[in-house]
Amino acid sequence: VVNSLASTSASFLVSSSTLHSSSQFPHYIPTSIPPSQKQKSEHLDFKPETQREQALQQGLAAAHEREAAQKSIMSGMQSTIILQGMYCDSLHGQLAAQEEAKNNSKKHRKLMGNGLPCYLSGDAFYTRVVDHEKAAADEEVAKQARKEGREQHAAALEEWKKMEEARKHHNRELKGKYQMDLEQWKEEKERAKLEKRRLVWKKPTRGKLEAPLPKPVVAE
Repeated sequence: VVNSLASTSASFLVSSSTLHSSSQFPHYIPTSIPPSQKQKSEHLDFKPETQREQALQQGLAAAHEREAAQKSIMSGMQSTIILQGMYCDSLHGQLAAQEEAKNNSKKHRKLMGNGLPCYLSGDAFYTRVVDHEKAAADEEVAKQARKEGREQHAAALEEWKKMEEARKHHNRELKGKYQMDLEQWKEEKERAKLEKRRLVWKKPTRGKLEAPLPKPVVAE
């Protein structure tokens, strides 16, 4: 049976190659099986008069039982084959959908990798060549743009870190100077109070702190 399949459209069943949606199993055509009915036979109704007639009557009854059993087995086998065919059709549809999604993906796009027939000198093939080259060029441009974008973002992020550190340092110095001036003012205020004189030193105020700079983001 295996050797016979190798020369038919179902050869993919005995092949070690990957299955594709183009490998479709031949559809099973069921055979009509007349339902088994218990019918009375005149040969089974009469009372046998000889041993030969009794043996023939028993053989006929056994034949009716065998026929009914065979029809039941064949009906079950056909039902199983039909259900298995439905299951294979479902898997075939899923496989075809996966192959279509893969062919439509730019990442896996190939000029002649989808199994379509091509006429090398035809307009259709020329159009496919142009579209393929344009898609490849567009992908290369987009890839280069993403690379440059990452490099620019890295440089901008490094500069932002330096400016942020300078901002924080400036704010720390501003806060430190304010605290120092405030302590000196409080001391002068106490001395003026003890000496019972008017305080002429204006209370110091803190300067405006620098706000954080927005962090660079990767351009879309």
